[in-house]
Amino acid sequence: MKARQGLCLALCLSALLFAGCGTSIKKVQDNKNRYLADSSITLKGQVTRGIRVPTLKPVVFEIDDGTGKMFVMNMNGEMPEKGRTKKVTGTLKENYQFARQTFPLVLVEQ
Repeated sequence: MKARQGLCLALCLSALLFAGCGTSIKKVQDNKNRYLADSSITLKGQVTRGIRVPTLKPVVFEIDDGTGKMFVMNMNGEMPEKGRTKKVTGTLKENYQFARQTFPLVLVEQ
């Protein structure tokens, strides 16, 4: 009985761990049409750089999860520190323009 409860607990904890991970950037980039149709996706990665325009509130930063890199737009102007691990949830946009630059693929934070 205790072995069965232990197995159940281990399976539940594993499910919670993987549910919080989101998906990989490579998977999103390789299947972008599927993710463009989704209402929301979650990514997690280390912040590698950021773009801030003094006269605009939104900011763009890049995250790297080890499988690839992706730009993220934060409409509230919250720029995370470079090197920080950041979990982001938002909608995927293609050919997104910001500050005279076009980003082929960007996650717009919700």
